Amino acid sequence: MALDWSSLPASRSAAQRCKDDISALKETCAASHPSADHIVQCPDCYPLLVDRLRERFFPPSSSSTPPLSSPPASPSTQKPQPAAHEWFSSRPSFLADLDALFARVRAYDGVDLAALDARIATERRLWYLERVRATPAVRRALEDLLGRRDLVRRAALAGSELEDADGDSDAAAFFGELVGDIRAALRGGDGGERAAAPFLERLGATQPGDRAARAEILKEALFVEDGGEVPERAAAYLDVLMNGDKDLSSALDDLVNRVLSDRQAAVGVRDRKERHERRLDELRRARTAHEAEKARKKAAAGGHTGGSNGSITANGTVGGAAGAHHHPPPDWMYEMAPCDACGRTPTTGDFVVCGVCLVLVGLRVREQKTMYCSVACKDRGLESHIKAAHKCTSGDSCIQLQAAQPGSAASHAPNSGHSSSSRTTANGPVSTTAPPSPEPYLCRTCVKDPRRAGSALFCSLQCAEANFRAHRERAHTPEEQRQPLRRSSGSSTTTNGEVKKEEGSEDAAGAAAAAAGAREAENRAAEVRGRVVAVGEAVRQLQARIGVEGAVMKD
Repeated sequence: MALDWSSLPASRSAAQRCKDDISALKETCAASHPSADHIVQCPDCYPLLVDRLRERFFPPSSSSTPPLSSPPASPSTQKPQPAAHEWFSSRPSFLADLDALFARVRAYDGVDLAALDARIATERRLWYLERVRATPAVRRALEDLLGRRDLVRRAALAGSELEDADGDSDAAAFFGELVGDIRAALRGGDGGERAAAPFLERLGATQPGDRAARAEILKEALFVEDGGEVPERAAAYLDVLMNGDKDLSSALDDLVNRVLSDRQAAVGVRDRKERHERRLDELRRARTAHEAEKARKKAAAGGHTGGSNGSITANGTVGGAAGAHHHPPPDWMYEMAPCDACGRTPTTGDFVVCGVCLVLVGLRVREQKTMYCSVACKDRGLESHIKAAHKCTSGDSCIQLQAAQPGSAASHAPNSGHSSSSRTTANGPVSTTAPPSPEPYLCRTCVKDPRRAGSALFCSLQCAEANFRAHRERAHTPEEQRQPLRRSSGSSTTTNGEVKKEEGSEDAAGAAAAAAGAREAENRAAEVRGRVVAVGEAVRQLQARIGVEGAVMKD
């Protein structure tokens, strides 16, 4: 690597001199031989052009190129000597081919300058890919440190394609893309190359044996920051470079190897830290699972106590006979989900679950429970969760929305002067004798169907009484609609569906009509109650079915 850096300025300088000389030859030919449209067509200047190109690879002192006045000749029997410290210096097969190609180009023997350029370009690409694969520092940087093993594999693939392509444009494009990726991986773009150019020029201007001067240039390029100081962290590396016991090339190789080793060690420390963190996460999950197993065994051994509302806590029970369980509860009952309010994982001893979610999970129409790590988080997040995930199926007909509308029939008492135990909604009279239900209700038919579970919830029993018939017509199948509604036990009914008007008294007639409306509303409510179930009751049924007494409703 150090040899490449030190020889690069000289190689660039030689290439630039060759380019300048060829430009001068073209200008001279155009001025001296105007009859030739191009220097290639000029019998006097074309041999000079080919010879100057050949000198780029075989210096004149060792070249067997015949004098310009002599006729074109076949390749020299004397083995040509290549230029030293060039990318092609150690490629004898290529140089032998190149020497023969130059002779044929000079003699117009079926090979033109374009074919010569293509052969040189292909060989240089092959050399570049070999250097990528063969230089330990580059391989370690790409594979171990940057995780770009794909680039090394692509370099091998590109090498085989270039050998078979013989100047194919697709292979050249593939090579160009690969080189761009390698440069971006090693130094993050072309900015490093532009920054290094002045230092490479200074290296080329120094004598090859002047170690101190060349080491000072490398020090400025690699270690000195904008303020002119060498950072303390780089002092150890600088000592390796400035050590005069070794030649500069060996010292630079040692420096690169040390930097790569230290960086690899740092990557190893980071990897170990990540492994430890993953192990800690595994231990935390194992502890949570262990606590869940303990809670499951405790729940199977005896019951707890509790209260009511639309959330379920980790302790307490909602009625039921002790010892009613017959088998261990399913695993999903104790699976911990992140808190819906704060994102923390709840502990097995103190959590709150959305009751509606629990019922839906138990019926296999929902995959995961919505949990809260504390009562405070439940108070903060449950209401918004219910509104977002468990909307009342009544929609705009929900009695809560109607009651909130100014001037609605639900927000004012009747003006008849008589107390009434019913009120009229869009779906008919509704009983108001019962107090507002403290929890939501579920349609028994829809809650069991995953396709309709989202439309199974009523915000209260009163809302179900008012809107169940419309829900039934909208959501139930014709076969389900043909099934008669069941009345709950103890409900009252009218004898003939008609109310006789009491003669001689309008007040008595009004009272009778009101009583009939109340009875009709009560009958309707009784029918609806047979088709809906309170969330708390659904939880109790779920607990009885799976043999769990530990999850309860809590205010």
